[in-house]
Amino acid sequence: MTLKRLCLSFLPLFLLAVVSGCETVHYEYKAPSSPEGRQCVVQCASVREQCRSNEGQRVQAEKRACERRAELAHYACLDRAHGKEQRRKCDAERGSCYVWANFDRCEDEYRQCFSYCGGEVKKVVSK
Repeated sequence: MTLKRLCLSFLPLFLLAVVSGCETVHYEYKAPSSPEGRQCVVQCASVREQCRSNEGQRVQAEKRACERRAELAHYACLDRAHGKEQRRKCDAERGSCYVWANFDRCEDEYRQCFSYCGGEVKKVVSK
């Protein structure tokens, strides 16, 4: 991966940190008092874990597909290359196949479910 591509891949994270002002957000949970509510929360947690597992599988599938495309493009480049310099250029132009796992939806749904079950969720923002 070239330095330019590496820098560009981290640019969104850097901009997000600058824009957010380095705030941290976490949530405090107060469990429901009823046995039914607590059982409901257990089901919420199970659904959240399934959601997280699905997201992990999506990331792996996307990464494998990207790696296959990158490998095919690399071999095609090498096939067209004439000389060592062009082959080195093919090697240098190989891209990254990093895929970001986004569990935000899973966590949002869990918090909604937790509240639906009678629990309390408090968002805490600190700088």
